[in-house]
Order: sequence, then C-alpha cells, then structure tokens
Amino acid sequence: MFAQLQVTTPEGVTFKYDLAGAGSRSMATAIDACIYVGVLMVLNTVLGIVAIGLAAGGIGPGFIQSLFLLINFIFLWGYRIVMETYKSGSVGYKVMGLTVVTHRGSKPLFWQCAVRGLLWPVEALFFSIIGFVSIVTTKHSQRLADLITGTMVVHRNRDARLGTLQVQDAALAPDAAFRTWELSQVSDDEIFLIRRFLDRRVTLPSHIRLDLANRLYKLVWPKVSGVPTTWYAEAVLEGIAASRAVANER
Repeated sequence: MFAQLQVTTPEGVTFKYDLAGAGSRSMATAIDACIYVGVLMVLNTVLGIVAIGLAAGGIGPGFIQSLFLLINFIFLWGYRIVMETYKSGSVGYKVMGLTVVTHRGSKPLFWQCAVRGLLWPVEALFFSIIGFVSIVTTKHSQRLADLITGTMVVHRNRDARLGTLQVQDAALAPDAAFRTWELSQVSDDEIFLIRRFLDRRVTLPSHIRLDLANRLYKLVWPKVSGVPTTWYAEAVLEGIAASRAVANER
C-alpha cells in the first residue's frame, strides 16, 4: 500500500496521490543516469572533434577545456531543471509514471525546480544514502531537496484524459448527443461542482485538471445513462452541464 498525499480542491472534492517510494524513484534515477552518460558521451565526442578543429586554428587548450566544462555543467545541472519546470519530471520520472508536485498537488514553481535540479547531482554523488534514508523515513517520502522546497514525487493517475468535445458548439445542434442523456439522478450539488470545475479548468495545472475531471466523472457516471463509452471524462462533464442547461431553458 502506497503512502498518500491528500488534496482538497475548492470544489470540495478530495482526492489522493500515491506517493512514490524509494524503489520507483531509484529506478527513475537509474534511467536518468543512463541518459546522462549517453548524452555526455555524445557531447564529449562532438566536443573532441570541435577541439581538434579549434586547436588546428590556433585556439589554446585553456579555451577548449573551459568549453568542455561549461557544456557539461549546463547539461548536468540544467537537464532536470528544464524537465521539471516544463514537464513536472525528468524522462526517468515519466517512464516510471512519476511526477513532481507541491504539497497542494499543484505544479512546482521555477525556483523549486531550480533548487531540486541544482541539488540532485550533489545528493546523487555524495549523499545518496542520506537521500535514500530520507525518502524511507519521512512522512511524504521526501529527499533533502523535497524537504527544502516543499515538493513531493507522486504516481500519476493514468486513467484521466482530457476531453476533446466542446459542448458549447455542440449545444447549437438540435441533434447533439448529450440531449438524449438521462440525468435525473444527478443532484443539483453535483451539477454545481461540475460547472465550477468547467469554469476554472483552464487555470488548473494539467495533472490537477486531469485528476479532478476523472474523479468528478466517476462520481456521476453511475447516475447517467446514454453516455457513449468512447467519450473522455472531461467531455462527459461538458455534456452533463450542457444537457442540464438545455433542460432548464425548456
């Protein structure tokens, strides 16, 4: 059983993330280490060829060595900063189904990603045992950088997917599919939750948006009949909101 991070949204819906343990994080780190080694080998090979050309042009060895160090430094420390800032996790994390979140379940800020990225090589090289013990013993399975930045690593919800149907356009058609749905068992409170989510979904981090859409979908799915099984969770929520709006206009 995974330890869990519990998050309550402004809609009053509570959902949980499974916290990533030492095993899955170690596997993700091993994958990233292989990427590091592979990319650095390629980079250094290319730099070696460039260095030969520079040396032939009279460029001194000091400049060449500085170029080596600079490029290796940028990749070693910049890789995780860039990946976590824009993708909430490195390639290793993505392969293992992990993502970095704050204690509120939101996407980490740049400074948090920067601190995590800058400390990661230091922790990996010198304090790996301390980091492992920290993950195992802390409440939210956090390594040293997580404790400093207030971040956590969790397992992604793989079931949630964004919908592609825009019911605002579909509502204009008299034969729109959602008009035939039976929603009498869906309460007004549930409709309110759905509408509140739809109103603010574009402001939510993608993983929060996906998780919340999926959980709202599971909440109302047993109470709705006539919904195509091929529709994504968010599209179903759009259809429910539109169907109720059309019914209220009659």
